[in-house]
Amino acid sequence: MRYTTGCVMLLLAAAVFGWALRHRRRVLALIAEDELVRQLEAQSADPDSISAFGEIMRPLVLFALAWIGVKSVAVYFWLDGQRYLSLFDLGALLALLAAYGYCITIQTRYRMSAVLAARHRIAAGPAAQ
Repeated sequence: MRYTTGCVMLLLAAAVFGWALRHRRRVLALIAEDELVRQLEAQSADPDSISAFGEIMRPLVLFALAWIGVKSVAVYFWLDGQRYLSLFDLGALLALLAAYGYCITIQTRYRMSAVLAARHRIAAGPAAQ
């Protein structure tokens, strides 16, 4: 029973990491088309894009996750965390934080909404002509 919390957090970390990898794979599969790549490059040059907000917030979120990780380790050893949690549980918490940080990075770098919007513009292009 002592390692239950760590096992649950480790499973959650694996699920979040797997979701991020599947998201990246889906976006890269959609970007594989040449015309879609040109549309995305044109959209990334748009300075008024709302997606810049996500790119600005990513370092702040990653810093917050790192800060939570450092504080968790410090509190674990400062308040004698061995009575309540094992080192495995602490490692699983850190793995969950790292997986979430990776997921945030993948979501901001590979935006599905940008790909779907470009695909919609391509589909509407020949119909408008």
